[in-house]
Formats: sequence, structure tokens, C-alpha cells
Amino acid sequence: MSRQTFQHLSNAEIQAVLTAVGRSRLVVVTEHVRAGRPARGWNRDMPHGPLTRMDWGSSLRLDLPPFRAQVGPTLLRQVYGPDEHLDTFTVDAGRRRS
Repeated sequence: MSRQTFQHLSNAEIQAVLTAVGRSRLVVVTEHVRAGRPARGWNRDMPHGPLTRMDWGSSLRLDLPPFRAQVGPTLLRQVYGPDEHLDTFTVDAGRRRS
């Protein structure tokens, strides 16, 4: 289970975690995301630290490049406002989207 952790990591660090948990197959992830295309696009790389992708004008989508993880349906959504929400979903870390 990962709760609002990936948004603080660089793309390389996220990929390393997905690779490491690949043998576990199913991972439950909760992330704070934009409800539309972010101003600076999805998955903008950023340095590891206290800021989040939202602070950088981006948002995380594990099903899109560079990750291309097999993401399941949203299990739970908490709406924060008209343009952001907290989503909980599953990731099959052992499989990739083509």
C-alpha cells in the first residue's frame, strides 16, 4: 500500500518502486491528482522532496508514460475541490500497458 508517497518522488524513484514490488503483483495506491490535464502535463519529473507534483503544476498517472503500469479502476475517490481529488486504485506492478 502506498498513500500519497509517489507524488514526492522522482520518476526514476517511482519506477524503482514499481519494479521492486513487481513480484507482489497487486499494489494499492492512493494519490492526490488533478481532475483534468494539469497545466504542465502528466508525470512531470521532479526532484525527491517535500513538494508534490501538484506544486510543480503536474499530476501523477501511473498508466501513462514513462510508467505505463496496468492500473485498475478507482476504488475510492475523495473530492477536494472542483479540480482535484484523492484516488485509491490498484496497480498490477508486474504488468505493463503497451
